[in-house]
Amino acid sequence: MINKKNPKIDLEKYRVHFFLIGLALSLLAVIYVFNIRFYDEELEPPKTIIIDGDEIVIPITKREPPKTSSAPIKDLPSQLDIIDDNVQVAEELDMSTTETDENEFISDKDIRYVEGDGPIEIIGEEAEVLEELEDPIPFALVESVPVFPGCENLKNNEARKDCFQKKLLEFVGANFIYSETARQLKIQGRVIVQFVIEKNGRISNAQVLRGVDPWLDDEAIRVIKALPYIKPASQRGKDVRMSFVVPITLKLAE
Repeated sequence: MINKKNPKIDLEKYRVHFFLIGLALSLLAVIYVFNIRFYDEELEPPKTIIIDGDEIVIPITKREPPKTSSAPIKDLPSQLDIIDDNVQVAEELDMSTTETDENEFISDKDIRYVEGDGPIEIIGEEAEVLEELEDPIPFALVESVPVFPGCENLKNNEARKDCFQKKLLEFVGANFIYSETARQLKIQGRVIVQFVIEKNGRISNAQVLRGVDPWLDDEAIRVIKALPYIKPASQRGKDVRMSFVVPITLKLAE
């Protein structure tokens, strides 16, 4: 017995129709895809936030890179005046422009340091030393001035003052080191250093009031800070602080 297809359910005769319908749908899909337009997403404008009635606008800002700055380079001196050993130094510390009071203490020594191939020569000249007390007391009423080591046997203020300056002069001359750089550049001049003798006899607040060059300024501070224990000044049996201003003249010998 031979099986026969039911003509009502035979789809073979519709194959061409299905193919054409599928082809038409495919073409329509391709045409639709090619006709689609794409738009770039636009940035939203700055938002405004309302908080308790106050309007706060948040703008779009551009962050700038941090600026870099370089420190200026200090120029080396283009000209140096060499002072002969026999010429008096004209520049002096002008105390007329400095505010002082009745507590001012005037010393009669400057420290001059001459660097050369031979031994160090230190010459005493006029200098200024200021006394700074916690309570304003005239210097004339100070019972005892500071005592440098080696001056303990002297009893009166004038003798102790002279001894103090002599010992200070000797200490600076023995300990000051003229740097090789300053020597090669022929740097010289006057360094004015201020320091304080505390109640405990130690040195503090050493600073350069007027300098010549960083090499010599730093060396002057180093030497002053290296001063030994000094018996402080006293008033009515009570130790007091005193501030000194010491000019140190630095010269290169011919």
